[in-house]
Amino acid sequence: PFRGKPLRIPSLRFALLLDVSLAIQGPPVLRVRALVPDTDLHALTTALGAQASELDLRRLSTRLSDFPEEVRTRFSLALRWHSPTRLSLELNGLGATLTLPA
Repeated sequence: PFRGKPLRIPSLRFALLLDVSLAIQGPPVLRVRALVPDTDLHALTTALGAQASELDLRRLSTRLSDFPEEVRTRFSLALRWHSPTRLSLELNGLGATLTLPA
């Protein structure tokens, strides 16, 4: 719905960890893990939140099409680690300005 407005993902540093088996039989790679620094994840959520806030939501849903001016939201995204294996994406400070038709 947002043709002409591609989301840009900033450059990310990451490391790949491969668990390799030295056994003759079976798969040579047992597990692959990707690690991304928290600072890069923060840069990613900041960039995606800022870009999403620039999108006109009238193009996303016909229920918003009667608004005469762009429908945009304001928010920030944050990643929160609840445990070493549980990550959540939080949307904070959500707001929008809607101009009513005359």
